[in-house]
Amino acid sequence: MSEGKVDRYGFIKTQREKSEKEIEEEKRESAEEPEKEILWSNYLKNWKREMKKSRDDIAELIKRGIPETMRGTVWSKILDIESLPADINYKDLYQKAEGQEFTITIDKDLTRSLPQIKSFSQKETLERLKHILYAYGQYDHELGYTQGENFIAGLLIHYQEEEIAFKSFIQIMNHPRCLHRFYFTEGFPRLDIAINILRILLQKKYPKILKKIDNENMPISMFATQWFMTAFMAFNWDPEFQMRIFERFIFYGTRGLLGFALVIFSRHKKMFHEAKNFEEMLLVLQHPDTSEQMRDWRYALKKWNKLWIRKGQYQKLLKAVGAPAEKMC
Repeated sequence: MSEGKVDRYGFIKTQREKSEKEIEEEKRESAEEPEKEILWSNYLKNWKREMKKSRDDIAELIKRGIPETMRGTVWSKILDIESLPADINYKDLYQKAEGQEFTITIDKDLTRSLPQIKSFSQKETLERLKHILYAYGQYDHELGYTQGENFIAGLLIHYQEEEIAFKSFIQIMNHPRCLHRFYFTEGFPRLDIAINILRILLQKKYPKILKKIDNENMPISMFATQWFMTAFMAFNWDPEFQMRIFERFIFYGTRGLLGFALVIFSRHKKMFHEAKNFEEMLLVLQHPDTSEQMRDWRYALKKWNKLWIRKGQYQKLLKAVGAPAEKMC
């Protein structure tokens, strides 16, 4: 997938022709970009003060998408990398990791990371990704490395300088906003929480679909593990859609991911109800990015907003599955 022209995101262009409606939407969004850049620049001037004063306004802006030219900078602010200790020696960490057992898996995973992005066919980009994953494995020696981390770290280095991306990755894994490392630690505790909550949500919103899944004795983990562990980044979405998913994830964490999981079920409700065999459903659930129903990503985002899980609702869901309350950032 390394051949072909690239779009403004650095993604390899697909052969699919865009509709007139899509082209018009892109023109409108492009025209709005300068105004959004000014707005974001004002928030960035005093980020901590603005987050205290205008947190809900910033949250709504994130849902509308961060300007392409500012993504790396805004992500580092959202993830509060400035709060990390100043004495973290990035270069020392990845050098000390050389030869350790967890690096064997990292080396195998590098070329499988984000093949839709042109730069990931280049040795230099893969070397930067390796450094980040090596360094984090050394930094978090208890965890080391688990498959799935590469997709998240890869998107970071596509927009950020290497050491900034490493710090952003530390925060995705450990900051209360995401706590993503607990999807990978022994017993996968956060994955269990997400899957159990998803079951409750499906029982409430799409009981017939859940019954079909259960009748096949098919665990939700068969498709949802990849969803949650990679924050849906292992899939080949439209570039802007991929960034919007990622940005809601780094701001809202698991709460945002659960809402997006509901979007997939909502967009395929009719199809799943009419499916004659479970294989049809499983194909979509394991490869939602290939579904025609997810192609109109702007509509999917609107649906996500309608299915949004509010703070209070999320805390109740955590309690229902026996998980502790979480700090809502």
